[in-house]
Amino acid sequence: MLTFLTYEVLKHPDVLLKLRAEIDEVLGDRPITLNDISKMPYTIAVLREILRIQPPAAARTVHCLEPTTIGNGKYAITPDDNIIINAISTNRDPAVWGDDVCSSHFFRPSQLMRSTRRTSSNRRGCWMVNLRRCRYVTWVVPLLPELADTISALY
Repeated sequence: MLTFLTYEVLKHPDVLLKLRAEIDEVLGDRPITLNDISKMPYTIAVLREILRIQPPAAARTVHCLEPTTIGNGKYAITPDDNIIINAISTNRDPAVWGDDVCSSHFFRPSQLMRSTRRTSSNRRGCWMVNLRRCRYVTWVVPLLPELADTISALY
């Protein structure tokens, strides 16, 4: 994640400036706590955008628990069938993310700032997503000010 974050902020220094401003405003000189995460919506959006563009698992396999159909009844699925979900293709679908999905300006954290999409329909899934987000934020945020200073020195 840190590699892709570095790559994207080098391509989009305005994103790094906004990240640094949010971190400075919320944290100042103190370390991050779990209570700070809810006060950092832009940082969360940037990390979500990184994970959307470069998912840690490019594909995953799912199966149904009972026979069902998908695609408005077009495809019959049994519990013995494995369905492979290609996360990279799904996360770059022009029907969902816009026609410029393959352009060099595709990195747009702001599109995830007000996202109302649910990532899971059950409480356990939402809890796991929140735990993962806390881990990413508390791991990455302390590194960002130094990264910003280093990149600023290059320009």
